[in-house]
Amino acid sequence: MQEMHPYESKHWLAKHIKRFAVLGTCLMPLLLLLAGCTTMAQGGPPLTPASEDISVSGAWVRVVPGGTGSAYMTITNNGGAEDALIGVSTDIASSAMIHRTEVKGGVASMTMVDRLPIPAHGKVELSPGGYHIMLEGLRQQLSPGDEVVLRLRFERAGEVMVRAEVRRQ
Repeated sequence: MQEMHPYESKHWLAKHIKRFAVLGTCLMPLLLLLAGCTTMAQGGPPLTPASEDISVSGAWVRVVPGGTGSAYMTITNNGGAEDALIGVSTDIASSAMIHRTEVKGGVASMTMVDRLPIPAHGKVELSPGGYHIMLEGLRQQLSPGDEVVLRLRFERAGEVMVRAEVRRQ
């Protein structure tokens, strides 16, 4: 009778194939998670939008003392119908609201906006001294170079997730 090498045994092969399959099944979610974290940390492209019509560019966040911040960006509507920004959320703040800064009689004040229209084939600039997203109750210390993910909700386009870099400006 000829002696078999352990690797040639059907039972050995079946036993180890199962182990490799279980190991691969356990490691795959971890590898995918790590790949996603690397993309986020490197400031990759904007997260996939819910619609081809809405695009967001130049998103950034300014943090001010007191646990608040403001987000700014340009929202472009490439579609043939008006859309509107109707809500914002983020994991880094207890609340995120659309605001407009107004100056009346030399005094600046902020007003909450429930609906910010984005005209068809047009754009709206969220910038200091105008429309912006107010972030209140920051849950963590933010430093220049950090990235914040904002979830913008539109009437027509649905949810669009955007990365915004923290700056000093």
